[in-house]
Amino acid sequence: MHFEVVYTTGLSGFIGKNLLPLLLKKFPKIINFRRDNVHEVYTQDGKIEIADNKDLTISNSDKLFINIAALYNAAPKTTIELENLYMSNTILPINIIENYLGSKNLKIIQLASYFQLLDLELQTPYSLTKSLGMKYMEKNYDNVSFIYLFDTFGTGDNRNRVIDTFLNKIIDNKSIELPKTDVYINISHVSDVCEAIIDSI
Repeated sequence: MHFEVVYTTGLSGFIGKNLLPLLLKKFPKIINFRRDNVHEVYTQDGKIEIADNKDLTISNSDKLFINIAALYNAAPKTTIELENLYMSNTILPINIIENYLGSKNLKIIQLASYFQLLDLELQTPYSLTKSLGMKYMEKNYDNVSFIYLFDTFGTGDNRNRVIDTFLNKIIDNKSIELPKTDVYINISHVSDVCEAIIDSI
């Protein structure tokens, strides 16, 4: 397959911001769908345009869709929070595919969570909504790749995850308290994650 345009979600997030420069080295145009029914167009000359999705025209050429965006909430406390998880992690990518991209000449790369690899009793509402969308893609589209992520870290990470918290405490000359029990942490540097996405294309 030969891609002139790459369609994405989640370029405003930590992984997306690191992936975008790599995509622009390989492809002349990146179109990023947002949750508010608009999309951003990134080009190799550094221009960024924002337009309404209803104004988007998509050719019948080969299409690549990289779904990075995810709403994380391991323990929603209200039906509204649960609905937001479902709409973001299950419905949004499916709607983008069905309403704009279609199934012909389409390759999908879907980022997934290691939570989804755990036994069912260890799943969270977050991982279950991700799995729902992925099951739908797997059953209805021919060319789908899943990339399972452990926790990520790297330059520009301000999400207050483990590595970021450790670094900030070290910079501020504060002590780091570790639990008395063994804790195993699986982490991946964002550059390795981005390279895996590029390789899967």
